[in-house]
Amino acid sequence: MQTWIVLSAVFGALLASFANVLIYRLPNNINLVIPATSFCPSCKTKINWYDKVPIFSWLFLKGNCRHCGQEISMRYIIVEMLGALFAVLACFHFGFNMTALTALLLFINLMAIAIIDWQHQIIPHTLTISGMVIGLALAPYNNRGIEDAIIGAIMGACIILLLSYGYKAFTSRHGMGGGDILLLAMIGTYFGPVGAAIILFVAAILVILFVTLVRRWRIERTDKLSLGSFLSVATILMLLS
Repeated sequence: MQTWIVLSAVFGALLASFANVLIYRLPNNINLVIPATSFCPSCKTKINWYDKVPIFSWLFLKGNCRHCGQEISMRYIIVEMLGALFAVLACFHFGFNMTALTALLLFINLMAIAIIDWQHQIIPHTLTISGMVIGLALAPYNNRGIEDAIIGAIMGACIILLLSYGYKAFTSRHGMGGGDILLLAMIGTYFGPVGAAIILFVAAILVILFVTLVRRWRIERTDKLSLGSFLSVATILMLLS
């Protein structure tokens, strides 16, 4: 096995492990720095370093807390495995370089956003704003100039903003929030204005398919779908294309 595959997989799993921290702490308004040590959500016992090794610790503990025996969600290992897998795919596609790192950072951010929005129907500004900063900073490594990234952010925000006002004008209800606006703005910094529009279109198709094929038998008009989750999946599909 080539060294770059191992290194990229380990790095991707480590970043994904941090994504799990974001997924748990941000919606629950828990500081990302304090407490610095991870803890069991059930018994609140601090987790030792050897129980925090991505993927392997979950397998070794058989998905249970060492102290209280409470089941640990499979989400943790799935997120870490996806992080490792995408890191390898990114390096295979782009090479072992900054472009692959840019794609990996975006993927990790989108995973956290998709899961948080699906579970809590919120998109933390911490993730979208930091994602925009990273997108602008790494724009030269994304085969995109800084001007195109800025225009992409502005156009992405404007598209969602116009759709939101239009939806409210016709239905008298809020359809999209500030989190969706910042999310597409963030996506625009990576893919530019045209890419952001395409991703929004793909996300709309995913929503239609989801409602039609999976939830049609029980969905109501007042049900809220997490647009951010579909935007994140559509963006990941664009990354993998």
